[in-house]
This record gives sequence, structure tokens and C-alpha cells, in this order.
Amino acid sequence: MEQITLTKQELIEIVEREVSKRLDGKKPINSNSIFNNVKIKAVDFEEINKEFDFTEHFFKGKSPNVSHSISLNKYQHGLGCYEHYKSYPCDVHDLIRKLTLSIFGVTLNSDLSEVEYSQAAKTYKAIKEFYLHLYKNRLSKLTIEDFKQVRKEY
Repeated sequence: MEQITLTKQELIEIVEREVSKRLDGKKPINSNSIFNNVKIKAVDFEEINKEFDFTEHFFKGKSPNVSHSISLNKYQHGLGCYEHYKSYPCDVHDLIRKLTLSIFGVTLNSDLSEVEYSQAAKTYKAIKEFYLHLYKNRLSKLTIEDFKQVRKEY
């Protein structure tokens, strides 16, 4: 191992710089945190779903939980519990993450080089925004009648 010599002043400057990085509240990005600030979340679905009146019909007598993409069909989620969803936000996140990584020719976050982290996050965010745009567009074309045609339970 090569030995280097620093003056006391140089050492102080290095330590101060590293400490100030921590104090400014910014955590260094690593392969586990690339998508943390842009990740698709349940609240993204909630905001869109609540814009449409027909979602109220899914939750009569229950607390509303519209934090996922809505399907026309009902699927069983437990004993006697049927809901209009089969995928979860974490599933969507993983698919967008994998699509983003494939653009860079890799399959794992850790396969990216550090210089690609911010570009990967921007790419993920663009795909997420396009996905949510398409999802909202799909819902805007639906009515409660579309759900009644599938199941006569409303």
C-alpha cells in the first residue's frame, strides 16, 4: 500500500468537506438508493384514482384503498374478499426498475457505474411519468358501466 503525507491543514480540509456533505442532508447515492427519490408509490395511484367517481363504488362500507392500479375484474384477496386489483405498486416499481436497467444493458442496480446513477434515476422518472399518464388516460375512458359488464355486483 502506498503511503501519502498530508499536512494538518489538508487533513482538516478533507474532514470538513466530508462532514459538510453529511450535514447538508444529502446522502451519497449508492446502488441501493438510485431510485429512492423517484420510485412509484401507492400515493401516485391514489391521486389518480380519486379523480374518478366510479372508484367510490368499489369501497361501499369499507375504508377506501385505491392505492393500486384498478382492473375491470375482481380478484380474490383472502377468504371471501374480492378487490379490483391484482398488481401492487411494488410490482410496478420493479418492472420500471428492470426496464430502466435494461436501457443501460444491465440487470442489477449494482451493475451500473456510479456515473450512470443519476441518468438511471432520470430515466426511471420519465418511464414512471409516462406509465402514470397512460394509466390515467385509461381510467378517463372508463365508466362504472364498464365494470358492471364484467361483474353484475354493483
